[in-house]
Order: sequence, then C-alpha cells, then structure tokens
Amino acid sequence: MRMGALHRPWALLLSIALMGIGSGRAVAQGDPYLMTDTTVTDCIGELTDSGGPDEAYGNNENLIFTVVSDSPLDVAFLGSIDIEPAAPGGPLFDYLVLHDGPNLASPVLDTLYGSIASPPTYVTSGSLTVHFVSDASAQPQGFHLAWSANPPPPDPPTTTLSAPGHSLGATTGWTLPCRRRRRRR
Repeated sequence: MRMGALHRPWALLLSIALMGIGSGRAVAQGDPYLMTDTTVTDCIGELTDSGGPDEAYGNNENLIFTVVSDSPLDVAFLGSIDIEPAAPGGPLFDYLVLHDGPNLASPVLDTLYGSIASPPTYVTSGSLTVHFVSDASAQPQGFHLAWSANPPPPDPPTTTLSAPGHSLGATTGWTLPCRRRRRRR
C-alpha cells in the first residue's frame, strides 16, 4: 500500500522525529542496521544500505533484511534514495524491493531505483522484507529507512472489586507485539 505523506500526516512526523535537526542523521534508536541477510524483531529501527549512512553500497549484493512484527509497520525513508538507475528500456542494474510480509513471496509494496528526492511512505500489514540487489559497477549513496510498529490499542484493563474486607484491586497489562532494540555503544 503506497501512501503519500500528505495522506498520512504521521509519516511526516515520523520522518522529522527520527532525524536530527539540520544533521540529516537519525537519532531514534542508536546506530542503524546495515543491509545484511538477517531478521530482527525491533518495534522501532533504521536500516541503511551496506555502506551505512555516509558511504556507497557494495558491488554484487543480493541481501534480504526482514523485520518480523505482529503489528502494522510505518516505513519512511530518511532523506532521498540514490540507487543506480535502469538503462532506458533495459533491465534494472541495482534495485530495492519492499515486501509486505516475512519473505520474498510476500506482496511487493514497491520496487525502487534511481534518484528519488522525496520517496513515498508505506504501511505494512505486519512484517516487512527488504530485498536489495546491486551489480558489479556504479554504487551511489544508497538508502536509509526507518520503521515503527503501529500496535493496536491494548485490551482494556480488568478491575476487580470486593465488598467483604473492603479490598479494591485493579489489574492492568498488555503485551507489546515486538521488542525495542537497545542502543548500541
């Protein structure tokens, strides 16, 4: 599901909240993950290409990064995307595919390549799989994205009242569908 920032005001707020004022660097959860073949369960996080936020990505990459979540994920790019463009009328050289689900068989949200100054934002129905492929030449700056779980509201608390002995008790609680990552040092 492709959603513009104007239709989803929270996406713009997420992008602003995750970026350092004037620095263009994320400040939300510590260092971003680098694009590798891995699976995480973080509620909030960031992912960059294999070169990190400041360097170009590598040659001949075919990497899959998955965020497992039981809740929808809000996905926004932090800045522009700069991936090698396709030749006119030809095949893609380097590309980034976002899947709405836990693997490559999940529905495709979008396939991104070239220079995109204002990338769209996305909402998944649960997990997110990011597939990045590069060829043997021309590695531009790449990408930097952030995700945040959008869990449904918790069940209302349970309250127990009893008259004999005049005790009053209340029990509240809920389980978050994913964990928050600790800051890397």
